[in-house]
Amino acid sequence: VYAGAIMVLFLFVIMLLNVEDEEKLFDKFRVKYFLAFILGAAVVGQIFYSIAGVTNMLPEISSNMAEIGTIQAAGDVLYTKYLLPFEMTAILLTAAVVGALMVAQYKIKKG
Repeated sequence: VYAGAIMVLFLFVIMLLNVEDEEKLFDKFRVKYFLAFILGAAVVGQIFYSIAGVTNMLPEISSNMAEIGTIQAAGDVLYTKYLLPFEMTAILLTAAVVGALMVAQYKIKKG
């Protein structure tokens, strides 16, 4: 049922698009699309190559890793050893959100 609904939604979107204008636009930027595809494929290939190279360098799994990699262990480290950097990051992110809201509000009032 959901797949059919999504297919109908895509059908409506395609019907509402002006395909003729898109074909003219594609003719103008065919070289750019080709270069973008080649560069994108190169980036994806590099990512896969990097991931394949990393798998050979991973350390062996030990029994100690099960205790170290838990959420509780991460929380203990964050709230004891790295409390000050953790709080500074929280304050910095809060200030960034407030600044972004102020900039957005200024543009709304001005525009």
